[in-house]
Amino acid sequence: MFHRTCLMSKTSSNCRYPRDMNSLSPSLLQHIAFTHTFPLRISGSVSGSASQDREMNPVPAGRMELRKDTVHWAVCIPAACTAQDLKRTLDVLLNDYRGLTVTVEEDSCQTAEDMDQVPRYPLFWMMVLAYLLVISLCTVMDIYITQPEEKNYAMPLWRAVSLRSGWRRLTAPTLNMPEHVSCLPGMRVFTLCLVVAGHRGEAMTSGPFIHGAEVEQELQVLMEKLMSVNREYGLEINRRKTKAYQDVVGATMMNGHPVVDTFFVISGFLLCSHLLRALKAGRSLSIPRIYLARYLRLTPAYAVVIAMHAFALYGLSSGPLWKDKVGRERDNCQNNWWTNLLYINNYIHTDRPCIDPSWYLACDTQLFMLTPLVALLLVKSRRVAAWVLGSLLAVSVAIPALITYIQGLDPTIIPDPETLGHSMEDPTYLATYLPAYCRAGPYIVGMVLAYWLYSMKGNKPTLPKRKFLIFSREDITVLQMLEDLNKCFHYTGCNNKHILYLGWPLMLFVQFAVTACGYFFYQYSGSITPLMSATYAGLHRPLFSVGIAFIMMVCTTGNGGFVNKILSYPPLVPLSRLSYCIFLVHPMVQMLHFGGLRAPADIAYVSLVWLSIGDLVLSTACALILYLTIEQPLEELGRILLPKNNSKSEH
Repeated sequence: MFHRTCLMSKTSSNCRYPRDMNSLSPSLLQHIAFTHTFPLRISGSVSGSASQDREMNPVPAGRMELRKDTVHWAVCIPAACTAQDLKRTLDVLLNDYRGLTVTVEEDSCQTAEDMDQVPRYPLFWMMVLAYLLVISLCTVMDIYITQPEEKNYAMPLWRAVSLRSGWRRLTAPTLNMPEHVSCLPGMRVFTLCLVVAGHRGEAMTSGPFIHGAEVEQELQVLMEKLMSVNREYGLEINRRKTKAYQDVVGATMMNGHPVVDTFFVISGFLLCSHLLRALKAGRSLSIPRIYLARYLRLTPAYAVVIAMHAFALYGLSSGPLWKDKVGRERDNCQNNWWTNLLYINNYIHTDRPCIDPSWYLACDTQLFMLTPLVALLLVKSRRVAAWVLGSLLAVSVAIPALITYIQGLDPTIIPDPETLGHSMEDPTYLATYLPAYCRAGPYIVGMVLAYWLYSMKGNKPTLPKRKFLIFSREDITVLQMLEDLNKCFHYTGCNNKHILYLGWPLMLFVQFAVTACGYFFYQYSGSITPLMSATYAGLHRPLFSVGIAFIMMVCTTGNGGFVNKILSYPPLVPLSRLSYCIFLVHPMVQMLHFGGLRAPADIAYVSLVWLSIGDLVLSTACALILYLTIEQPLEELGRILLPKNNSKSEH
């Protein structure tokens, strides 16, 4: 199978092709053999002599090896030529390669005229322009109309949607409120940076890239067989010894997806903290209002980004991969937008996602809807709270473990070359990564931390008189030990600070071990037992999340030291407020780049860091526009229009 995606350009009315293989340059042959994700299967010789047969094994010997019999190649040909013309010509040119076939699909070809005929959706752009004019008018009114000095002055609607007001709210310092945890802005920002870098790495590996051999576990045979072929054309092979699956750092980065669980921990902590404080203050919870506030908080900006993917993104660029990457995204968003707006896209049409990372919003929303019901149980008594939280945490560990064991899945997402960059084809991704019931563990860990801080608040600063490991029946409770830990961390008179000092390296070691296990799984994926897979699948996310909760706990109790100073650095606060919009727009920024590639990408750490920085800068600029024009104005309108006794939802 020799599949070529053709990018046509109108340069001549005649269709001409090279008559023989000698007109193809040596650099083009190197391009075919070495720079693409799927190297070409050669059955025959480059010179055409049957006596010089150099056949590669088309079937991978191991799971971590690439196929050797397929190459995707983009070429530019005159616009007058059709896909069938290209196929017939390539069949003639490659006739000497025994068993080699060519497939050229008409749908994969495009011309300049095709891009000119892309629907521009004038009504969509007219609505965008009208909305921006309204925002601009409100901003002018906010600048030139003086605000009264009255204390109970009600903000008019036009001032709520002003860009000037939005900027003030974005750059305002964080108030020292009871629910404020100073380390959260930094945790959000740094986690988001890692998420963007991870998505950039996935984007790089989902298309053509240089040094495709880097992702293989064993490529020695292939390299040796191609050495003599390339010597005939005077080409050199860059033989690197480091391969992604054999490199500890590379394997750890590839298994770094638990980092997104930080968002689940923060979300569960914030919502549970707010609900517990409201119940303690005697306020009644209006659950429908909580749900409505949450929906109005997230959906407007989300809907705008979905509309951009569905109606605007495809007309912004072009390239050999444009139809396959961006065209598919456009079709998915036009057909499945309703699953996103109902926050059920992690269960429905998971193989055709609109905005791939949006599964997180669906999971977080589904867990959000259960939290008020759990909070009502937590305030009944400590015994009830211990049973509820303990049971939920146990179930959140058991469900992914059982699914992994019964279905024979991998312990984690193992991005072998066949599914690298195409997660929706991985059964482990679909069965244990997307569903909310498999991602509940970190969220519940955040709720446990919130309840602990809530239940310990107001205790007298007396030192615990008993040891931390107590064996009397009435004292063996999780909450009692947490109370002892709280007294030990919070009050300077405690003489058990060694627990704090041991906690930092222990938690950091656990988090590193959870992600570094990817190296073991990638090396020995064929020898992992079902029990090992199930154990890791059930425990790795909660264990990683306990480390995140530990950082939040020590920072909240005043023991964060320089870590808390870094995470609470004031310039991170505005970026933290932009984090939701950055999360929404960064897939579009990345898609514009890798969807329009006309040359293979270089898979290297330097390239990954460099491109990730560019993604963050451009995404922040786009997020600022989205925040000032959509998220903040409509969120402020919701606060004005919703009843005053509404329980504010937090994300």
